[in-house]
Amino acid sequence: MAGHISIILMRLLDELVEEGVLELAAGATVPALVDELLAAFAAQSGRFAQFGRTVSAALIASPLVEELYESDADLAQRLNHISLR
Repeated sequence: MAGHISIILMRLLDELVEEGVLELAAGATVPALVDELLAAFAAQSGRFAQFGRTVSAALIASPLVEELYESDADLAQRLNHISLR
């Protein structure tokens, strides 16, 4: 399951960065941020019920992120449209 979540997060973050909705801190990378987000999920004992809110909170708290210009609801909407294919 972590493999699928990693793919989803990588696609989501790539999309956010490409669209200018997510600004990474200097020297930060999307793969490093994915690892950080996966650790945040692991700390929640694998509960994914509020995936969008968890992603948003982890991004805001991350030193790898300079700025996030999207709401929890908008992130959740994006997540609904991410494909594993």
